[in-house]
Amino acid sequence: MKCFLSGLQEEIHRDVIAQSPPSLLRAVALAKLYEPRHQLNVNAKAIQSSSVLKYYNISSPTYVASHNHVKSNPKQVLPGLLPTPSVPPLRNSLIKKISPVEMQIRREKGLCYFCDEKFSFFHKCPSRQYLFLQLEEEEHGEHNPSIQEEPPPNSLSVPILDDHHLSLNALKGGIGVGTIRFMAYIDKLPVTVLIDGGSSDNFLQPRVTKFLKLPIEPASLFKVMVGNGNYMTAKGLVQQITIHAQGNTFQLPVYLLPISGVGLILGANWLKTIRPHLANYEALQLKFLHAGKLTTLKELYSIQQIQNDTSQLTSLPISSDIEPELALLLHTYSVVFDAPKGKGITNHALPMGLLQPLPIPQHVWEDIAMNFITHLPLSHGYSTIMVVVDRLSKFGHFIALKENFTSKIVAYAFVNNIVKLYGVPKPIVSDRDRVFLSSFWQQLFKAQGTTLSMSSSYHLQTDGQSEALNKTLEMYLRCFVFDHPKTWVPMLPWAQFWYNSSWHHSVGMPPFQALYGREPP
Repeated sequence: MKCFLSGLQEEIHRDVIAQSPPSLLRAVALAKLYEPRHQLNVNAKAIQSSSVLKYYNISSPTYVASHNHVKSNPKQVLPGLLPTPSVPPLRNSLIKKISPVEMQIRREKGLCYFCDEKFSFFHKCPSRQYLFLQLEEEEHGEHNPSIQEEPPPNSLSVPILDDHHLSLNALKGGIGVGTIRFMAYIDKLPVTVLIDGGSSDNFLQPRVTKFLKLPIEPASLFKVMVGNGNYMTAKGLVQQITIHAQGNTFQLPVYLLPISGVGLILGANWLKTIRPHLANYEALQLKFLHAGKLTTLKELYSIQQIQNDTSQLTSLPISSDIEPELALLLHTYSVVFDAPKGKGITNHALPMGLLQPLPIPQHVWEDIAMNFITHLPLSHGYSTIMVVVDRLSKFGHFIALKENFTSKIVAYAFVNNIVKLYGVPKPIVSDRDRVFLSSFWQQLFKAQGTTLSMSSSYHLQTDGQSEALNKTLEMYLRCFVFDHPKTWVPMLPWAQFWYNSSWHHSVGMPPFQALYGREPP
């Protein structure tokens, strides 16, 4: 704001400072308010000075002395606050219009959008000015019928129709009456081609052009009416592409249009170039003369022809309503479904067998399940919760542990929180954690006569009781410490009380009541 106030005229500066503006916006508003009054004062002084000078005698000594004094003391010009640019400003530098085609051409050549130099991470334009890049379509200028531009030499003539349109089948890439779809290659890239007499021109998907890096030329932008009544804008022209289809080679110009379902559409203009042709839409074939010989383009990858090829798909039934792309994929990689041959065939089937349910406990805290919740936010030095739950009463204990816990630390916490209250359990159900697999843990409970039941690789639901409790506990802590995740340790006792005093569907009562025989307080 100081910079702005220092640039104001003296009278305006004095008036604005007197109001003590709190912000720059307020200072600007006050300056605009006082500017008309200052202008009136300047005009009044100019009129007054002109009227006074009217009566001065130029040859008088007083006027000559004062005039010489003014000339001898010229007003000093202060330097500007900002440096003067060495390069003159660009014409119409506020807005630079650029079309999508020009932008893509500059991007492919690696040129800057604002100058003709190569663009890099450290590139700086010579003008170094802030420009507003406006991406808009080119407007059609007035056309003078008397002036006709001649096409450049060695260029293919591209027929441009006044009525550009695209059928609804071509827009969606679907199969309909009057369309034939087949596979072709553009520079070894497989592309789905749709022959559609209901479309006026040849249209190519822009992503194919971008992938193959085909040269795109600016074309007069025109609207293409599609079958649903809307309009689409062509985004450029490729003068010549070469496609290979079923042993034939074709060269044709295409317009870029964001179509879907297919990569290339051959419209009425292409059908005119092949002259007389015979289209059989029942057999999905197109016959015509090309390079002096009879050529047939047919939908090779129709569902019926794939089903007839029983030599490659002997054991793979194909539904009649399957998509042609999926049928082509199954046809191409049909060897995957062949029966294995040779010696040493390995059976990779998973071991099957009846799941043996765990026995129902007869007494509380006789059969328990254990698990860990790890990688929690560090809170008071703890980052792990050991969950111990009674499989009969569903009563649970939540014990906080530090990150680098060992089997000895877990055993001490288990004795201090579980054994001293309920005694040593008979079986313990757990997963295959490193603590439960350690020699110390196994030898400790073997001496106590406790059976360690661990889940197998394909039957992870063995310790499902503790896994379900883990999800419930995580949900509770997430709700209460969402804004402060490092404060979960003080909430752990409340979480244990909440879980044990809540209704449990499997036992028909809260775990607290199932254990102590009375309702929770």
